[in-house]
Amino acid sequence: MTSLIEHNTFHVEATANDVLYYHDATDIAKLLTKYPDAKILPIGSGSNILFTGHYDGLIFKSANKDIVVTEQNADSVLIRCGAGVVWDDFVRYCVEHDYQGAENLSLIPGTCGASAVQNIGAYGVEAKDLIVSVEAVNRKTRETETIEQEHINYGYRTSNFKTLWADTYVISAVTYRLKVATHITKGLLNLTYRGLNEAYEKMSASMPHATPLAVLRHAVIAIREQKLPPVDTIGSAGSFFMNPAVSTEKARLLQEKYPDMPHYDNADGTVKIPAAWLIEQCGWKGYREGDAAVYERQPLVLVNYGKATGKQILNLSRKIQNSVREKFGIELRTEAIII
Repeated sequence: MTSLIEHNTFHVEATANDVLYYHDATDIAKLLTKYPDAKILPIGSGSNILFTGHYDGLIFKSANKDIVVTEQNADSVLIRCGAGVVWDDFVRYCVEHDYQGAENLSLIPGTCGASAVQNIGAYGVEAKDLIVSVEAVNRKTRETETIEQEHINYGYRTSNFKTLWADTYVISAVTYRLKVATHITKGLLNLTYRGLNEAYEKMSASMPHATPLAVLRHAVIAIREQKLPPVDTIGSAGSFFMNPAVSTEKARLLQEKYPDMPHYDNADGTVKIPAAWLIEQCGWKGYREGDAAVYERQPLVLVNYGKATGKQILNLSRKIQNSVREKFGIELRTEAIII
């Protein structure tokens, strides 16, 4: 058995039969051939996973951290990233080379391979806005497939890779398209998310010679560092729950009872209610059971302050779900994957 404590950002003790690394699609095919009957769990940095015990199978991890420009013209650039590229390294690379599109997604933990599964998002941008195609190996056929973005069925923190194809593919690389933004101005940035423009202005004053992309990147980093725990010192998986969407009628009834309830209209006619607000209204912010806790600065985040087990964190999450259901009649879904 192999310890997984270094393979999950919750830093919980867990084990698997083994952790195997690959670099490219050929390596994946060889591993699949060598272990034809084994359970397989591909992971990135383990930043969106809660392990609750022993995983009776093999962990597949990409060791490919190559970032390669495959095509560029005056307006856009295609960048192919190995599945093991740390996501924020990719964002930093883009900003340093004046490629626009990923800067709002700065400091999100995880890898590029995981971005294609989870459709990570923040501050008005999602990975699907950048992804062109995903290279993956079919577990059954051992063949390499290039899957275009439009066939992956991306949604809020989900994709076919997370649902329909959860046991079908192992991702080897992801290709993104970004804008070439050598002469970008503030007016061309995505600052629509609440508070982002203010943070940009404040950061701009302290970085007078930086490019607008660099200023926005550092503004996003400052916001995230203010409200989210550093995963290298405090175990967490970022946002543990997804923001629920309810019907307009449900939202109206709740707003009558809770006039200060924040809510946002979705394009599909539903209404998004921040899960953080729901959790805080139920009194969970800062709550702690041993080393399993709700982060004091952001109730959407569950944390491990040291020796919490995966089962203890899971039990805490279920108590939160039950209380939100009882108080608001809303079912909170976990963004983190429970293993």
